[in-house]
Amino acid sequence: MPRRILVIDDNEEILDLFHALLDDMDYEVIGSDFIEAGAIAKIHPDLLILDYLEGFHPVGGQIVSELKQQRATTSLPVIVCTTASMAKLERDPVLDTEGVVVVHKPFDVPVLLQTIESVLDKHAA
Repeated sequence: MPRRILVIDDNEEILDLFHALLDDMDYEVIGSDFIEAGAIAKIHPDLLILDYLEGFHPVGGQIVSELKQQRATTSLPVIVCTTASMAKLERDPVLDTEGVVVVHKPFDVPVLLQTIESVLDKHAA
């Protein structure tokens, strides 16, 4: 059974890119421009890849915080894939506290794929 990756990004091109990259690697990819944190558990993803910014609003940390408070998603690994500056990310303590991996856009595809594999492998162990 393929591992399920949920990608949340408000950019349709980014969602298409993740589908193209990960479908070829036998992952089941579910893409959305936004999903409430409470609805994520119903999807049962093995990994969440989340854009930190929704427009100009930093919602990534809020979603991670809500996920970590729910029993069904408390151990869900999260990769934040964002254009947000390091300064903005450093002001959000949730990302560091919850061990969220950050990948900056534009990203290097081999590095991104390695990061995804690493996070999934670490979580499976």
